[in-house]
Amino acid sequence: MISRLLPRLTVAALALVSFEASAISIGFSNDFSTDVEGWQHGNVTSDSPTRIATGGPGGGSDPFMQFASGTGVARLAAFNTDSGWTGDYTTAGVTGISLDVNNTGATALDLRFAITGPGGGWVSTNSVSLGAGSGWTSILIPIDAGSLTATGAAGATAAGTNVGQTLGGVTQLRLISSAGGANFRGDAITATLGVDNVTAVPEPGTYAMILGALGLGFAAYRRRSNA
Repeated sequence: MISRLLPRLTVAALALVSFEASAISIGFSNDFSTDVEGWQHGNVTSDSPTRIATGGPGGGSDPFMQFASGTGVARLAAFNTDSGWTGDYTTAGVTGISLDVNNTGATALDLRFAITGPGGGWVSTNSVSLGAGSGWTSILIPIDAGSLTATGAAGATAAGTNVGQTLGGVTQLRLISSAGGANFRGDAITATLGVDNVTAVPEPGTYAMILGALGLGFAAYRRRSNA
């Protein structure tokens, strides 16, 4: 039981680090308990992000978000402009985003986050590979200055020119699959992706300290329970 609760308690512990609700903050998370929480495509289609009520990584009635490409839209991409995912990532101390993902399609994916802001578009330099039929998998994608590559202009998004300016004023966060990188829009592929527990996390040292504190708390709880 404790092991099943750990991911949710980790999110709760991270949320205690910051109390800023109107912009990006460590611990901000989407668990899709009621809706898709701002994730969207440019146009509403059969591939658009949808809340699925059961079958998430927690099993049973754990909800998650699913989006696709190849029917309603060409590219596997979902973006969010809600206040929880925009603002000053640098000041907030957010250097990565953790999430649970499930590739239910027949095409291997190369997952990246992309952001845009005053300094143009930027995308994860290194992708996280997710094989076809992967099952639920927990991943962490860095989103700090050293982990991002400038993209070319894409629609209303300007080419990347200054990563610090963009991280200081993010206006859109985007989850894509892109094999080649330096691509803000994502690849044109046929795919379906499940997503849950999308969480803003700090640099690894801070994250480790928080998890260590959680571990001590669990140990104390078990000692009391076994007394």
